[in-house]
Amino acid sequence: MRAPATARPAYRDLATVSDPTELARQLGAIFQLTDDGTPIVTDGETLSHAFRAAARLRPDEYAELTAAWLRAGRQRLAATCLANLVRLPGGPFLMGTSSGTTPVYCGEEPEHEVTLDAFAIGRVQVTNSVFRLFRPEHAPGAEPDLPVADVTWYDAQMFCRWAGVRLPTEAEWEFASRGGQPDPYGDVGMENLGAYAWCSENSQGDLHPVGTRKANAYGLHDLFGNVWEWCADSYAADFYRRSPARNPRNAEDTAERVCRGGSLHAFTDMCRCAFRHHEPVDYWAYDIGFRIAADLGSDERPESTHHTEES
Repeated sequence: MRAPATARPAYRDLATVSDPTELARQLGAIFQLTDDGTPIVTDGETLSHAFRAAARLRPDEYAELTAAWLRAGRQRLAATCLANLVRLPGGPFLMGTSSGTTPVYCGEEPEHEVTLDAFAIGRVQVTNSVFRLFRPEHAPGAEPDLPVADVTWYDAQMFCRWAGVRLPTEAEWEFASRGGQPDPYGDVGMENLGAYAWCSENSQGDLHPVGTRKANAYGLHDLFGNVWEWCADSYAADFYRRSPARNPRNAEDTAERVCRGGSLHAFTDMCRCAFRHHEPVDYWAYDIGFRIAADLGSDERPESTHHTEES
């Protein structure tokens, strides 16, 4: 059984602040940094709503309020994040599950062809040590090389925004997990899952340091097991029936986001490439974390991601 997430403090509601001067004052307090460039406010939901509120200001005011905050993250995390990224070629692949082939959960059907642009994705899940560059007080006492957990989708999204990267779309995540193979378990294969994943059969109920299981054909570790991974997409059970064929991402503002990959408690069937899990956007638990992704520039190198207020 998964432990339920406990309540977190309510985010600061700025939607009702109509005076631009007062709004700028409150936003200035939210986007403050310590002397070493660490954010003072790290609650993801507060930051997400702050960026949305800041978009109501003039462009020059928006830039003045957010530029130092964004620059600090790129300076502190650029080397760490870029070193962790693996370039993938993209291209067409079959996403989802065909009816009747396996049990189908959480809107895995219909199987459909998707084409992705080339992108980059994290070699491993984001660790406690890396996340603590953003939130130093996170999980005190937890081993630094364990995957970060107990983070909401907002937390993951705002870490990525600060670092100049992004969350993978669920199409990118599934492409990465397949390792170029159409098998339900990608190039890993169901019979070899334990060699590639910390899941119910071998985790003994504990998280394990990232990168200690075998990598798939793309050189990526822990795509199955250890922690569920937040994706950029909102969850809708019928999305595959109406999603675009190229670079799909469900950007609807719904209450839940997609998680992929299974966790330390996941049964084998939950570690399939096409298995879709979902949780409320403000949910956090000890078996949910994330990995980063990035767009590729014209030189085929990862580049800083431009975020909109819906991403």
